[in-house]
Amino acid sequence: MEFTPNAAHKVKTLVDEEGNDRLKLRVFVTGGGCSG
Repeated sequence: MEFTPNAAHKVKTLVDEEGNDRLKLRVFVTGGGCSG
C-alpha cells in the first residue's frame, strides 16, 4: 500500500477540522475482485 503525501495532507486536514489530535486513521481491506 502506498500512502501519498496528498493522502497524508487530507488526513491531517480532516483531523484538524475535528479539533481532536487523538484521532487515528483506520485502514481495512474487503474481499472481492478475481475469484480465480
